[in-house]
Amino acid sequence: MKTIIKANLLVIFLLIGLAANAQRHFYYDYVKFRPKVTFNVEMGVSFSNLSGYPLDTKSKAGFVAGMSVDWQFAKNWYVDFGVMFQEKGAKFDQEYTDYNGYNLRSPNSTLDAMYIQIPIHFGYKYQISKMMDISFHAGPYIAYGVGGQMKLGDTVEKYGLDWSYIESKPIGEFINDSFAGFKRYADTFSDAYFKKLDYGLGLGVLFEYNNIGLGVNYDFGLTNISEVEANNVKNRAGYVTLGYRF
Repeated sequence: MKTIIKANLLVIFLLIGLAANAQRHFYYDYVKFRPKVTFNVEMGVSFSNLSGYPLDTKSKAGFVAGMSVDWQFAKNWYVDFGVMFQEKGAKFDQEYTDYNGYNLRSPNSTLDAMYIQIPIHFGYKYQISKMMDISFHAGPYIAYGVGGQMKLGDTVEKYGLDWSYIESKPIGEFINDSFAGFKRYADTFSDAYFKKLDYGLGLGVLFEYNNIGLGVNYDFGLTNISEVEANNVKNRAGYVTLGYRF
């Protein structure tokens, strides 16, 4: 259901853009007469991971959407102020050492973190043709975690303290076994896992055809988001968006 809703929203954005664009004459030079200030909406898919996590991680797909205001302060130069909703996180095999006298591993566990992110990017816009241009932009961002959960995989593997394999069970059977207090879900932003505040640097490329834009971006987290002092975990996220400029 969530996937269907997101797809429908993307279609709505595109239809609005195409309808507005159809009102313009085909040869109207939008790039040449672009207003100094424009409003943008965009949405797309993100691919995130974590650096410095104590376990091996793999990238996780998520959802990203937002709006921004562009101000062209000089010829070809602009600054972009935005507010975005972005899903970040990673996939990994969760491990628990010496849990009730055993080592445990849950393959294909996920960490989901939802952020409200505010990027401020400076960019340079180059006109390719009458209807098309390309922009290169970069700048800082600050983000705040608004929700998310850590979810164990569908199975749990039990090992001896020397990591000698004992057995594997579906997680439902395992939780109902003798491991009191073992839980499948946990709050990502609890005191035991991750901090809510994140900041870093982002960069990207934007291809525009008249009012419609295709963006490719990457964010580098610069702050340690782990609540565990021994760790130094930072967000990494790439995302592709489709948007419309008013």
